[in-house]
Amino acid sequence: MADIGDRAPGSVSDGVRTPLEHVREEDLRCREAALEEREQRFTDFAENATVGLHQVGPDGTILWANRAELALLGYSADEYIGKSIAAFHVDGEVIADILTRLTCGEELHDYEARLRAKDGSIKYVLISSNVNSHAGRFINTRCFTRDITER
Repeated sequence: MADIGDRAPGSVSDGVRTPLEHVREEDLRCREAALEEREQRFTDFAENATVGLHQVGPDGTILWANRAELALLGYSADEYIGKSIAAFHVDGEVIADILTRLTCGEELHDYEARLRAKDGSIKYVLISSNVNSHAGRFINTRCFTRDITER
């Protein structure tokens, strides 16, 4: 049998965990639980926010929308997500301008737009948005949509 001095620090011999391995495993479990709890909090925050939120891909496809966004326009997730954002904008030149500006790295603050709801009504909104990018590559937008129809 090998002497314990022959093992690398923290290694397992004959299936026996060292105290250091036990601490590492417990630390990893705690970190994973904290990460899962954080993910749940942020998911709840985004899904249940009182303001409309959505993400659009570089090709203009709606990737995700929260409950407030869907309720504002009256669409189900299946009717909205996966479709072109341009299909919901009343003014084609407005959505073209929004996507061009975002693609160029601009941030938008309270950009006025008109969206078509499922019932055919027009919703006047303010859009604030920027782009999530990685290594200079456009991944998706981060859009906040506020209804100002009643103003």
